Amino acid sequence: MAVVGSEPEIYFYSRRHSATGFVYTYGLAGEHLFARQMQRQMIHEIELVKPEFLVIVNVPTSWAYAPNAPRDIFAWTDDYTYVNYNLVGIVDLLPLAKSVYRWDKAAVGVMPRSQFNVLVFRRKPVG
Repeated sequence: MAVVGSEPEIYFYSRRHSATGFVYTYGLAGEHLFARQMQRQMIHEIELVKPEFLVIVNVPTSWAYAPNAPRDIFAWTDDYTYVNYNLVGIVDLLPLAKSVYRWDKAAVGVMPRSQFNVLVFRRKPVG
Protein backbone atom coordinates (compact mmCIF):
# COMPACT_ATOMS: atom_id res chain seq x y z
CA MET A 1 0.00 0.00 0.00
CA ALA A 2 1.08 3.57 -0.54
CA VAL A 3 -0.20 6.59 1.35
CA VAL A 4 0.30 9.91 -0.43
CA GLY A 5 0.27 12.08 2.67
CA SER A 6 1.73 12.05 6.19
CA GLU A 7 -0.49 9.44 7.79
CA PRO A 8 1.75 6.53 8.85
CA GLU A 9 -0.95 5.24 11.21
CA ILE A 10 -2.81 3.96 8.14
CA TYR A 11 -0.05 1.40 7.61
CA PHE A 12 -0.22 0.39 11.25
CA TYR A 13 -4.01 0.04 11.44
CA SER A 14 -4.26 -1.75 8.08
CA ARG A 15 -1.33 -4.04 8.94
CA ARG A 16 0.20 -3.33 5.54
CA HIS A 17 3.72 -2.36 4.53
CA SER A 18 4.54 0.88 2.77
CA ALA A 19 5.38 0.69 -0.94
CA THR A 20 7.68 3.67 -0.42
CA GLY A 21 10.19 4.87 2.14
CA PHE A 22 8.28 8.15 2.40
CA VAL A 23 5.80 7.50 5.22
CA TYR A 24 5.76 11.24 5.95
CA THR A 25 5.43 13.72 3.08
CA TYR A 26 6.35 16.92 4.90
CA GLY A 27 9.81 16.89 3.33
CA LEU A 28 8.31 16.61 -0.14
CA ALA A 29 6.23 19.74 0.49
CA GLY A 30 9.03 22.09 1.47
CA GLU A 31 10.77 24.90 -0.36
CA HIS A 32 14.20 23.36 -0.77
CA LEU A 33 16.46 22.05 -3.51
CA PHE A 34 15.50 18.41 -3.04
CA ALA A 35 11.69 18.65 -2.82
CA ARG A 36 11.07 17.85 -6.49
CA GLN A 37 13.67 15.08 -6.44
CA MET A 38 12.05 13.57 -3.34
CA GLN A 39 8.62 13.69 -4.99
CA ARG A 40 10.00 11.94 -8.05
CA GLN A 41 11.63 9.30 -5.85
CA MET A 42 8.34 8.59 -4.08
CA ILE A 43 6.57 8.36 -7.45
CA HIS A 44 9.24 5.99 -8.76
CA GLU A 45 8.97 3.73 -5.71
CA ILE A 46 5.18 3.52 -5.99
CA GLU A 47 5.29 2.80 -9.73
CA LEU A 48 7.92 0.11 -9.17
CA VAL A 49 6.03 -1.69 -6.38
CA LYS A 50 2.53 -1.24 -7.89
CA PRO A 51 0.78 -1.47 -4.51
CA GLU A 52 -2.66 -3.02 -4.25
CA PHE A 53 -3.99 0.06 -2.46
CA LEU A 54 -3.21 3.74 -2.93
CA VAL A 55 -4.47 6.24 -0.37
CA ILE A 56 -4.49 9.95 -1.22
CA VAL A 57 -4.81 12.34 1.70
CA ASN A 58 -6.29 15.70 0.69
CA VAL A 59 -5.78 17.44 4.02
CA PRO A 60 -3.45 20.46 4.35
CA THR A 61 -2.08 19.38 7.73
CA SER A 62 -1.01 16.06 6.21
CA TRP A 63 1.26 17.98 3.84
CA ALA A 64 2.12 21.35 5.43
CA TYR A 65 2.87 22.64 1.94
CA ALA A 66 5.18 25.64 1.60
CA PRO A 67 3.81 28.31 -0.75
CA ASN A 68 6.40 27.78 -3.51
CA ALA A 69 7.01 24.05 -3.13
CA PRO A 70 6.71 21.89 -6.26
CA ARG A 71 3.36 20.13 -6.68
CA ASP A 72 4.37 17.52 -9.26
CA ILE A 73 3.13 14.66 -7.11
CA PHE A 74 -0.47 15.91 -7.26
CA ALA A 75 -0.55 15.95 -11.06
CA TRP A 76 0.99 12.49 -11.06
CA THR A 77 -1.56 11.04 -8.61
CA ASP A 78 -4.43 12.30 -10.77
CA ASP A 79 -3.06 10.61 -13.89
CA TYR A 80 -1.68 7.48 -12.26
CA THR A 81 -4.77 6.61 -10.25
CA TYR A 82 -7.10 7.14 -13.21
CA VAL A 83 -5.14 4.69 -15.37
CA ASN A 84 -4.22 2.06 -12.76
CA TYR A 85 -6.75 2.18 -9.90
CA ASN A 86 -10.45 2.13 -9.07
CA LEU A 87 -11.92 4.26 -6.31
CA VAL A 88 -13.08 2.02 -3.46
CA GLY A 89 -13.41 4.44 -0.57
CA ILE A 90 -14.02 8.05 0.34
CA VAL A 91 -13.65 9.56 3.77
CA ASP A 92 -15.35 12.95 3.65
CA LEU A 93 -14.02 15.10 6.50
CA LEU A 94 -16.90 17.48 7.10
CA PRO A 95 -16.55 20.52 9.39
CA LEU A 96 -18.61 20.45 12.58
CA ALA A 97 -19.99 17.07 11.62
CA LYS A 98 -19.08 13.46 11.80
CA SER A 99 -16.90 12.21 8.96
CA VAL A 100 -18.75 10.32 6.25
CA TYR A 101 -17.31 7.04 5.00
CA ARG A 102 -18.33 5.50 1.67
CA TRP A 103 -16.98 2.16 0.50
CA ASP A 104 -17.09 0.14 -2.70
CA LYS A 105 -20.25 0.82 -4.78
CA ALA A 106 -21.37 3.58 -2.41
CA ALA A 107 -18.17 5.51 -3.30
CA VAL A 108 -18.45 5.22 -7.07
CA GLY A 109 -19.36 8.46 -8.79
CA VAL A 110 -19.52 10.41 -5.52
CA MET A 111 -17.77 13.76 -5.17
CA PRO A 112 -16.68 14.53 -1.60
CA ARG A 113 -18.64 17.40 -0.08
CA SER A 114 -15.58 18.72 1.70
CA GLN A 115 -12.28 19.79 0.18
CA PHE A 116 -10.68 17.80 3.00
CA ASN A 117 -10.94 14.09 2.28
CA VAL A 118 -9.14 10.81 2.00
CA LEU A 119 -9.52 8.75 -1.16
CA VAL A 120 -8.80 5.01 -1.21
CA PHE A 121 -8.02 3.28 -4.50
CA ARG A 122 -7.52 -0.40 -5.34
CA ARG A 123 -5.35 -1.51 -8.24
CA LYS A 124 -7.32 -2.47 -11.35
CA PRO A 125 -7.22 -6.14 -12.29
CA VAL A 126 -4.65 -7.00 -14.95
CA GLY A 127 -6.04 -8.01 -18.31
